[in-house]
Amino acid sequence: MQNDEFFFPQAIYLAHLKIIDGIPFTPREIDVIACLVHVRGTGKIASLLNISKDTVFTYIKRVKEKLKCNSRDSIVDFIEKSRHHSIIRKYYLTLTSYAAFEKSLKACSKQTKNPLLSLIVYCNDQQCRQVFEYHLNAHLKLAGIEVEVRTQAVDCNSKDIKNEKKTIVVVLEKEKHETIAKERTKFSCIDLREQRNYYFVVFEILKKLCPEANFEQIILEFKKIFETMEESCKILPAQSILHESTLEKIQIHHEKANGKMTIGLFTQIFFGLRKEDFYIVAVLFIGLAGIGILTLQKTKENNQNQLQQVLQQPSIQQSAIRSDLVIPEESALLSRS
Repeated sequence: MQNDEFFFPQAIYLAHLKIIDGIPFTPREIDVIACLVHVRGTGKIASLLNISKDTVFTYIKRVKEKLKCNSRDSIVDFIEKSRHHSIIRKYYLTLTSYAAFEKSLKACSKQTKNPLLSLIVYCNDQQCRQVFEYHLNAHLKLAGIEVEVRTQAVDCNSKDIKNEKKTIVVVLEKEKHETIAKERTKFSCIDLREQRNYYFVVFEILKKLCPEANFEQIILEFKKIFETMEESCKILPAQSILHESTLEKIQIHHEKANGKMTIGLFTQIFFGLRKEDFYIVAVLFIGLAGIGILTLQKTKENNQNQLQQVLQQPSIQQSAIRSDLVIPEESALLSRS
């Protein structure tokens, strides 16, 4: 099975789209942004994301507030000017495939019956096992099947294989497959080593779990959509499939460039000059510094002189204070006689 880190929209989001040009976005906001970049109307966005039009408007409003803009075109302009433009395009294509996949599973649910089985996925690749642990149970449930899903490395002596009844084993790798196949009398084995990716593995599992159902037309329709999206992904520029480490290097370089902008300007002024020009600039710099010091000293002296003048006029200050007081001719106190 293919091991593609960009197979799910969530993977692209977590690796590359949580923050764009210093602005954080939620997964749903990225969904909406990707649709806007691909010139999708509100109705189509709502249909693709399986949310209401009002919810779409709400997310668009949130994105506008984050970008401090007032139009959808401004959102698109922001993405097109960023280095994430091609990644957003890749994200949209993956999102479209994923939505079509889930729609196909819902269509399959009309023909499925819950077999009440235990499903064990055998795979030596740790990342592959994590994908199945996280996604497979939810997707089978979406197709109308609730099973216990476990993943583990290939182990021919596993008690799960030898002792457990009603167990279906899914084999995804060539290693030890022949040895596992000898135990088929005790369990059903699904060999999925040749499947192209996770989506088609799930469809094959459905076909094995529900042999009486006919999913061929549903799978065929999904396959057309998937292959179209897959071909579109192939023509994207190379930067759309940058690995996380590469993007991190770009981000670090960008931050360092901003942080060193002032130092870089200083360096260019003083070290990018010819020798004779350097002396001229140095003299000008010293002269300006001297003028600044003299100006500061002169201002300080003026302030001290003004303070002394004020302190030398106590009578004026005192009269100014006393002129505001009114002395009554008679006592204002109440008589207690």
